[in-house]
Amino acid sequence: QVNQRPKFSENQFIVTFKEEEPIGTRVTQVSATDAEGNTISYEIGSDANGKFSIDQSSGWITSNISIDRETSLVQSIQFTVYAYDDANGPQAKVSATVSITIEDINDNTPVFQNAPYQKRISEDVSSGSTIFTVTATDADMPDPPAKDLLTFTIVDGN
Repeated sequence: QVNQRPKFSENQFIVTFKEEEPIGTRVTQVSATDAEGNTISYEIGSDANGKFSIDQSSGWITSNISIDRETSLVQSIQFTVYAYDDANGPQAKVSATVSITIEDINDNTPVFQNAPYQKRISEDVSSGSTIFTVTATDADMPDPPAKDLLTFTIVDGN
């Protein structure tokens, strides 16, 4: 009787992971089963580039880095994981893909363009007239930014 290879529960493990999570945070757990009940070991592919590691026994994937979505410009990461049983060994490993979407968190404050703003106006300017335009950017905004994501309020002054 030929010993069968393990089988992953999914061909692709799709996960969302928040940016700025600390090193060592659990991302997801991959799992495989073995028809003969042999012990399964897990490996992570070199395409993970050292950003993640996997517990050989449990299949838990943890982060080796803290990802800042804005500075790294990384919105998703994909890599390969492997499973093999103790009867067949690593030469008979099977693979699955882990796809991680990096979720943006609101960790940046808006930045005003050309601030500070100061403007003198004539007292006979019509009500509702545009005096000047205030602009700001926020690194957390999508690219391209959606309309009306920033709200401006005058908190002091006339």
